[in-house]
Amino acid sequence: MPVDESDVVLRARGLIKDFGDLRAVDGVDLTIGWGEIYGFLGPNGAGKSTTVRMLIGLLQPTAGSVEILGYDVFGDPFLVKDRIGYMPQHFSLYNDLTVMENLRFYSGLYDMTDKSIGERIDEVLEMVELNNFREHITGNLSGGMKQKLALACALVHSPEFLILDEPTAGIDPLTRRRLWEYLYEIGSEGIAIMVTTHYLDEAEHCNRIGVIYRGKIVAEGTPSWIKEVCFTGNVLSIETDDWRRAFYTLKQLYPEGDIMLFGTDVHLVVDDIKEGEKKVREVMKEEGIRVNNIYPASPTLEDVFIQLQKDMEE
Repeated sequence: MPVDESDVVLRARGLIKDFGDLRAVDGVDLTIGWGEIYGFLGPNGAGKSTTVRMLIGLLQPTAGSVEILGYDVFGDPFLVKDRIGYMPQHFSLYNDLTVMENLRFYSGLYDMTDKSIGERIDEVLEMVELNNFREHITGNLSGGMKQKLALACALVHSPEFLILDEPTAGIDPLTRRRLWEYLYEIGSEGIAIMVTTHYLDEAEHCNRIGVIYRGKIVAEGTPSWIKEVCFTGNVLSIETDDWRRAFYTLKQLYPEGDIMLFGTDVHLVVDDIKEGEKKVREVMKEEGIRVNNIYPASPTLEDVFIQLQKDMEE
C-alpha cells in the first residue's frame, strides 16, 4: 500500500547517479512513512549503498530530488542532519576510543546539552545491552558488539529517521535477531527506518520492501504482496535424504529452471504442479534417489527474488 501523504518522512523522486558511463542508480522513487520499517533489497552492486548515500546527502545525484521531513536534503543539509541517524555498511567508529568516548564524540556533533547527552547515552546503552562495556576499548569488542555500538551512535541524538546500510552483515545469527528486536522497538516509537540488506529472510521482518536491480526498483510492496503478485509459476518442495544428488539431478533436468535449496529440501519452480511432480518422481526413480515427500509450497522471497533477477536479465 502507498504511504499516506500526511505520514511521509522520506520522499525521493527520479534519483539518478552516473559514474562516468556507468549508471549506478536509474530513476529511483521512494516514499517511507512514520514508524515504517522499509527493507531495501538487492544483490551486491545493485545500487543500494549508492542510493542510501544520496538519500542522506553524502553523494550528489546526477538528477532527482530527496526530501526528509519536508526539507530538501541538498538545499537544507543542516536542517536534515539532526533529524536522521545513519549506520554505514562498514564499521566507522574509533577503535582506540572506549564505548563511552565514541558515544560522547558522536553526540557532540549535534545540538545537545551535557545533561541530555548523559541521559541519552544511558538510554541507548541500556537498549543495546552495552551498559557493562562502557569503559571497554572499542577495538577489543566482538563484531556483534561493534554493530550494537554503531547502532547506539546512530540513535544517540534521537533521530526521526534511521537508515541502516546492511547492519547485520558478517555477524552471528543471535546478534542478528537481537538487532532486529531493537529495530522493532525503535519502530514502535514512531521512528521511520530504512534497512538495506541482501539477507532475504530479514526482509520478512519489514512492513514494506523495495527490490532494486541494476539501479532500478523492480518490485515494491509488503512481503506477502510481492510473493503473491510478483511470482509466476508453482513451487514444488522435494524432501529426500539424498538432497545433494537430487539437487544436481534436477539441475540437469531443468538447466534453465529455478531450483533452490532450503535446508535439506529442494525447491523447484514448475508451470504445472501435477506434471512437475510426475516428472520429478520419474527422474528420481531412474537415478535411484528415494523421495520422501513432494508437496506444493508457498513461494519464499528468495524464490521471487531469483525469478525477478532472471526476468531482468532476459
